[in-house]
Amino acid sequence: MGIIITWGLCAVLKFGIGGEFSEISLFGISPIGIIFGILVGVITVLIAARSPAKKAASVSPAAAVSGNAYSAKNIRHKSNMRIGKIETVLGVNHAISSKKNLVLMTLSFALSIILFLGFSAIHDWTRHALNGLQPHTPDLSIVSDDRSCTITQELIDEVGSMAGVKRVVGRAFSGDFPTETDKGVTAIDLVSLDAQQFSWADEEKWSADKIGLERAYKEDGFVMTVYDKDNPLQKGDKIRLNGELLEISCVLTDSPISGSGNPTIMCTEEIFTRLTGETRFSVADIQLIRNVSDSDISMIRAAAETNGFLLSDRRENNREVAGTYWAFTLLVYGFLALIAVISVFNIVNSISMSVSAKIKQYGAMRAIGMGNNQLTKMVTAETMTYTLCGLFVGLAAGVPIHKSFYESFVTAYFGEAWELPIFAAIIITLFVITASAAAIYAPAKRIRNMTVTDTINEL
Repeated sequence: MGIIITWGLCAVLKFGIGGEFSEISLFGISPIGIIFGILVGVITVLIAARSPAKKAASVSPAAAVSGNAYSAKNIRHKSNMRIGKIETVLGVNHAISSKKNLVLMTLSFALSIILFLGFSAIHDWTRHALNGLQPHTPDLSIVSDDRSCTITQELIDEVGSMAGVKRVVGRAFSGDFPTETDKGVTAIDLVSLDAQQFSWADEEKWSADKIGLERAYKEDGFVMTVYDKDNPLQKGDKIRLNGELLEISCVLTDSPISGSGNPTIMCTEEIFTRLTGETRFSVADIQLIRNVSDSDISMIRAAAETNGFLLSDRRENNREVAGTYWAFTLLVYGFLALIAVISVFNIVNSISMSVSAKIKQYGAMRAIGMGNNQLTKMVTAETMTYTLCGLFVGLAAGVPIHKSFYESFVTAYFGEAWELPIFAAIIITLFVITASAAAIYAPAKRIRNMTVTDTINEL
């Protein structure tokens, strides 16, 4: 079954995503994968069988024949009835009476939660690493040879009015711009943003500091910097550019340009013109409508080349990036789905085995007059005890693991600060509680279907 599923996933990558996955083999066989799959299964079964086999082997034949292989523990105090009704108290007592069983059940529940939170952090890395899917990503770009400010507003307006063009945004660039700071930075790359790009910065959350973004856009004297491990500039730092003192209002975790080694400073077009005297642009990013024709592309290319500029076509690269993104998304969500399915089977199986181990106790309670609803509530209380303990341990361990993964993969490279994974925690919590509630149904039905005579005969 694993091989067949692997073939299916290869087909999805080859025909559904394409790009760099178009050459993937469909019907490959992995001997190493098969061998390790068998080893994992066999070793897991042997480990799982060791404890009950050892326990069974320690029972004397006489005790086994008499049916009293395991003597019940002496109860040294009565149950605390102030915490609930008798069936609830007994259910909780069943769950906590065996410390070893409680620990194992708790850890089995918690493991699913930890895995879910850990893998959810990997998806955040995918979202940051593959910039080709962001709303600001252009389909085409008109660029000058040396990134000088030579693209006029007239050319941008001309291209923007052509058929097939959705939007054109201009961006000015000045590299190795001399500066003075307290952090030892002597040169920066200065970049201008227009109103549309500031809107993207807010929409795409290039920075969690919305106030800082707004100040850089609306207030004079404020600029922004882009996060980089080698960039020492931070929010609140003062920099002097061309004799003018400016303040950094926020640090961006994303931007429409790639760094060149110097710290990047972004500002409004007005500040850029005031500092450099330039009113033209270095790059014009073009976004196209969905059904653009080849003739429309040819007209855009002709307009760029007529004015002595290069036209960079990024559509194929964007498709490849999109394919890679969906491949990673399929991988991550596939693992999350697998974790969810394993969680369901684990919870259902664990609760069923727990009830089976105590079936004689439930039968005895049935024989002395406990009602079906009370028995169901007792099983529910036992199950919810395991569930709540598992949630507590899983979230307590899973959140720090999520934080560690996030800071290692996202914060270290993109500068975005870690936030509590509330949504992921709510999803896995609801899932575990729902699975636990579903797991109660079959054992409760089995108990309700027991007849009193059969119960007495079993005792």
